[in-house]
Amino acid sequence: AREFGLLDLKEMDFLEMPFESDVRTVKEIILHRNRFQVAPDLLHQARMLTSLDFSENFLEKIPSSIWQEVTNLVTLRLSKNRLPALARTIGELRKLENLYCDENILEDLPNTISSLQNLKICDLTHNRLSTLHVSVGGLTKIEHLILTRNKLVTLPLEIQGMTSLKTFLLRANDLQTIPDVWDKMHLIQLDL
Repeated sequence: AREFGLLDLKEMDFLEMPFESDVRTVKEIILHRNRFQVAPDLLHQARMLTSLDFSENFLEKIPSSIWQEVTNLVTLRLSKNRLPALARTIGELRKLENLYCDENILEDLPNTISSLQNLKICDLTHNRLSTLHVSVGGLTKIEHLILTRNKLVTLPLEIQGMTSLKTFLLRANDLQTIPDVWDKMHLIQLDL
């Protein structure tokens, strides 16, 4: 079998994978701007995968078992889809540093999000999040958290655990109370 590091199928208008491919050695898969509604099964084989771009599709579901297989992911792009939730198994992505899940319909985050101990950038702009689970305080390496244009009413006191946070963007939410924890954080940019 021929080994390759990149599978680039962006802007192909695919509804599903047009062929079966051996993706066991692939490090990067780009499926940007297609018409997938469900993630293809072949992702279960992509155990070497470090970057997955599934942005601008019509994803409504990603089978939870996929996250248990692609545990080497560093960058995950799920922007501009129709995802109502992230599976609890996303917490298996212990190497994940960059998560882009903006412009979906997420209503909450699983508490296993705190297992993403290497997460540095998390963009959840323009979703339907109304609360943040207290477990977000466990994201001690996160540097940039973008929650603009959600439905957040309050923030948990536990956000003070995000000691590496530099950028915290919260504009266009429904915030009514904000915990007084800013002196314990080292923010460079706070946008309310």
